[in-house]
Amino acid sequence: MAAKLSRMPAVGSTGPKIFQQNLPNDGISLYGKQAKFRLRVYTSGGMTPSGVTPLLPAEYDQ
Repeated sequence: MAAKLSRMPAVGSTGPKIFQQNLPNDGISLYGKQAKFRLRVYTSGGMTPSGVTPLLPAEYDQ
């Protein structure tokens, strides 16, 4: 497991223009100007209850 805390940028945090239906996709567009930081969490190798089923972002607090 690894985590990284960084400032919330809007520059360089979006996808290619061919995915217009998903843009903008940066944290400020999603969460508003009050979003100052972001926490990225990487889990690998059995960090879920079953060790097989993926853990969705909304399930971290569980």
